[in-house]
Amino acid sequence: MTSHTKSQHSAQFSRLDRIADAAAATRPQVSAWIDEDVYPYRGATATHMARLERQVFDIVATHVAQYLPEFDSMPAKQRALVLSMLRETVEKSPANLLAIVTEVLLLPAPQREMLADLLEDVSLASMISAARTVADRLKFLKGLETMIFARKRGKKLRERDQLHRIVAENCWLFGEEYLLSVSDRSLTEVLRAHQKLIGEDVLIDVPVPHISQTRGIVDLVLSKATRQHRPNSLSHLVIELKAPGTTLNSVEISQIEGYAFSLFEERRFRNVDVQWDFWLLGDDLGPHARGRILDADSGLIINTRGLKVHIKTWAQLIDANRARMQYLQERLEFHPDETGSLDYMYDTYAQYLNESACVSEPSAIYGAGAKHALPVG
Repeated sequence: MTSHTKSQHSAQFSRLDRIADAAAATRPQVSAWIDEDVYPYRGATATHMARLERQVFDIVATHVAQYLPEFDSMPAKQRALVLSMLRETVEKSPANLLAIVTEVLLLPAPQREMLADLLEDVSLASMISAARTVADRLKFLKGLETMIFARKRGKKLRERDQLHRIVAENCWLFGEEYLLSVSDRSLTEVLRAHQKLIGEDVLIDVPVPHISQTRGIVDLVLSKATRQHRPNSLSHLVIELKAPGTTLNSVEISQIEGYAFSLFEERRFRNVDVQWDFWLLGDDLGPHARGRILDADSGLIINTRGLKVHIKTWAQLIDANRARMQYLQERLEFHPDETGSLDYMYDTYAQYLNESACVSEPSAIYGAGAKHALPVG
């Protein structure tokens, strides 16, 4: 992690300290609500993220109670309902918190402005959203790791209809700056997508020839503009995903090199400022693959002007993403387990992970409480 990134995180967590101070001032009111049995939380918080959400709730709810004259005169059940609604907003729609408080609770304008200043000052909504994003991504990484390395039971994610589609919805795995251009398309479709991005009048009437086969299919192409003032300056990341259990060796490397040089040598790209990066992802590296690596950290095997080819393992990709979030994870005190992470994957990507293709006793593998098991590959 760079010193700049660390300083950004430090600034974020100094704001967390200010949130904690503001929440501490609400304790008398919170204690009264607990005694009246209208407070919507029970017990202690288990994680820093849960504690942050509760602190935000305490701050906002106290302001609502203070500046909404009829709040104290409401029946206990009605006050409990209002507080429960506020809790749900804090947890599910923090960015819309002020709008909902204003429109639903009819907070007067002066008090609305005061609350808006407070929310903006301590960045409550952004902090909760960021914390939830980190937590969801950590669960995703744990769930993906569990699914990919489940070969001890002979049940692995299917490459095309499961792994490919799940990864395509999570381009952040390869860098926040990339956006998905095309998915599971031919080299000719890659060229057409590139044409749309640069906006040039290039005729795409002849397919891109593959140097060694009739037609090449690439899994994912992610793109980013490298210089905003030069719209034809782009960087493309082409990713070839190999199914779990695949060891990368000469055959797989020859395939990615064929794709790389077919696009790199395409005459319709030659006058365009574009950088091509190709990644080949698999379970492990065979002896041929290990011998080709020029740089161990990046997995680089080809480095020429405008073209780089890397070979990486799923473990390397997952570990690199965990490292990017380690500082925030430690401060949030969030450590996802296999059971919860697997449930997250099945709840989030149910359309790809067909329950009918799952083994019947997930609890025998993941422990009591597991709702899901892995698909048959």
